[in-house]
Amino acid sequence: MKLLWFTDLHLLADNSSGPLGRDPCAAFQACLDHALARHPDADRVIITGDLIQLRHVEAYKILKGLLADCPIPARLLMGNHDDRPAFLRNFPDECGPGGFVQREETVSDFRLIYLDTLAANGRHTGELCKVRLNWLRDALAADRNRPAMIFMHHPPADIGIPALDRLKLENSSDFADALRGADVEMILCGHVHRTAVMRWSAAPTLSLKAVSPAFSLDTSSLSLSRSDEPPGYGVVVTSGGRAVVHVQDVK
Repeated sequence: MKLLWFTDLHLLADNSSGPLGRDPCAAFQACLDHALARHPDADRVIITGDLIQLRHVEAYKILKGLLADCPIPARLLMGNHDDRPAFLRNFPDECGPGGFVQREETVSDFRLIYLDTLAANGRHTGELCKVRLNWLRDALAADRNRPAMIFMHHPPADIGIPALDRLKLENSSDFADALRGADVEMILCGHVHRTAVMRWSAAPTLSLKAVSPAFSLDTSSLSLSRSDEPPGYGVVVTSGGRAVVHVQDVK
């Protein structure tokens, strides 16, 4: 199995430049083209949230256009900048149980589980309510014979950058409880615009660099600053029942 993993596009509806003067639509197109040219055998394109910049809901139409010719099935997740009702108006097939953007599927020897961590009331932290957690428990219980990969926007644990750590998943202990007893190969997250690796709740947990500009690797400040690093994407490959994640810069 091979998965092409992108995160944090922050597309704009008005064709203006984003942080550091970058065009987010051009950045995603460049990353997608790079990935498809080198990995035409991929099984899925997965984007772990912040598809648009906050309140730029017309950008979902732009995203739909950017993915229109993609020959690989795409799975789209919610992040804190996203608007679930506006997203579902453009991508109605992504609506899952309870109206959340969650689904699960079997690809090769793995269960792929996609979670919706968009919190209520416009909070930038992440949330998994009882409805979403119960759905997760059921999805994990439905097939105990295959390891699961869980994709979500908000990391459940600190990555050592205080300005980002305060914006992680709020109820990580409830999430950990829902995973208890399950065979989770890894948890793959966006949100922090940086690649980081940790072990959390007995599962390897990764965050990925963003398509939009990175946040600086500042382990002391409570204020976010940008870093002029290239955009990129991840390539998840499996062999022998285990997974490896590669990170590719696009210059």
